[in-house]
Amino acid sequence: MPEMVAKHTQGVASVIQTRGHQVRVDAPQEMGGQDTGATPVELLTGALGSCIIYFVARWAQGAGLPYEGMEVRLDYVLDMAAHCVPVINVTVHMPPGFPQDRKEALLRVAETCTVHNTLCSPPRIQVTAGS
Repeated sequence: MPEMVAKHTQGVASVIQTRGHQVRVDAPQEMGGQDTGATPVELLTGALGSCIIYFVARWAQGAGLPYEGMEVRLDYVLDMAAHCVPVINVTVHMPPGFPQDRKEALLRVAETCTVHNTLCSPPRIQVTAGS
């Protein structure tokens, strides 16, 4: 997989670079930022929603089911004392015409996405100090 680099820009802001793409990261003003981008936790949560869309779209394409315009809405609980997100709520909204009898299968597919599986069984993270 390609390497990603997060670089400090100013204040508490940074930019994530990968494969020629850049994503700006910051915090709202009340958290010491300038609100020039999403927070790291928002990106984490958004990555879950995007991953679910990818997996559901691939499944729906193969099954011949409508999926164009699907939307995943997410919210989370932020435990500032523990510096963690103990709860992420996810609701998948499918477009009109999606068969009701396929909703259970849809949920099973959504729960197989890579980000979901990673959050359910967190990876070992090794942090080192470079030169």
